[in-house]
Amino acid sequence: MRLPRSLAFGIGLAALAAAAGLGAPALAASATLRGEVMPPGFGRIALTFDEPTQTRIRVSNGVLVVAFGSSVRVDVAKIARELPAYVSIARVDPDGRGMRLALAQPYRANLIEAGERAFIDLLPENWKGVLPGPPPEVIAEISERLRLAESRAREAARANQAVRRPLGLRTASLPTLERLIFNVPPETKLASTLNDGLLTLTFDKALAVDPGAIKDALPDGIALRSHDTGPGTTTVAIAMPKSWQVRSFSDEDGLTVDLLKPAGQAQAAPDPVAALLAAAQTPAGAAAVPASSPAPGPAAPAGDKPAAQAKRPVLLARQHLRCNRPGLRSQHELSKERWCRPRTRRGRQVVAPVGHAMRGTLG
Repeated sequence: MRLPRSLAFGIGLAALAAAAGLGAPALAASATLRGEVMPPGFGRIALTFDEPTQTRIRVSNGVLVVAFGSSVRVDVAKIARELPAYVSIARVDPDGRGMRLALAQPYRANLIEAGERAFIDLLPENWKGVLPGPPPEVIAEISERLRLAESRAREAARANQAVRRPLGLRTASLPTLERLIFNVPPETKLASTLNDGLLTLTFDKALAVDPGAIKDALPDGIALRSHDTGPGTTTVAIAMPKSWQVRSFSDEDGLTVDLLKPAGQAQAAPDPVAALLAAAQTPAGAAAVPASSPAPGPAAPAGDKPAAQAKRPVLLARQHLRCNRPGLRSQHELSKERWCRPRTRRGRQVVAPVGHAMRGTLG
């Protein structure tokens, strides 16, 4: 009888897989099995794995079923000899994911897992009181592991804190914006999010944040709300007026964040020279007369020229600008300096150095 080609091909693949051992469990864990009768009157089955393995148990119809989370290689030949009053026969499942033990009589089963070890206690059905715990040496070993793990975690936290650079902040106030300049390590990137007046700045490096220094550096109207430093990021939340906008960029000084004021709130700085010239060009009658000023004198004769009166404030302003040298703080000091002194000749006011003769005629 001739087999179909497809069936013959499938049989050939199965034979090759069996010859190569592909049907066996791959990377199966190893475990040792040991049985011991405990003094309080119960039997204990101890399993020691070469790697942590999840274990589950259940009792069904006088059979203790032990299930493993992965395939396990274990020898169960000696367990019946070590616990003859508790186990009559044992076998391992073909896939290595469990074993079955036939109990000599009804027992209660209790599982204790401790790292790479698992303990299965076979207790009488009339057992009363607290369930047995793991052996003292196992508890001491686990405690030592926990202590070492906590010590390593503290050392890692201290090392991580030691390498953190502080987050520096400098500010500058301009008529149209408030500038925040963050001093950060090179190649630090910044992501900003503005939501209803809350600006969230996220740096892609773990930085040490001093909230007191940040609060002192922030300008008026800007407040630090929160900050958080994670394993690889630093987040700073800043409250600002809701009508302001944000822009950010990086330069050689660091990461710069500009808080832009609305157009209505931006004010230009006053120009002192322009204000002085404007005051000099203001007519004398337009200025308010102080309460302590003397009473005005008699009216000027009709023959006086109004043009001379209009030019006099301008001359006084020019004289003030010309004679306002550094160090001259009063008219008394001004009159004693050799740089300039007001003199009059033929009705006009002239500025000339002290000690120089007035030569020529003016006009």
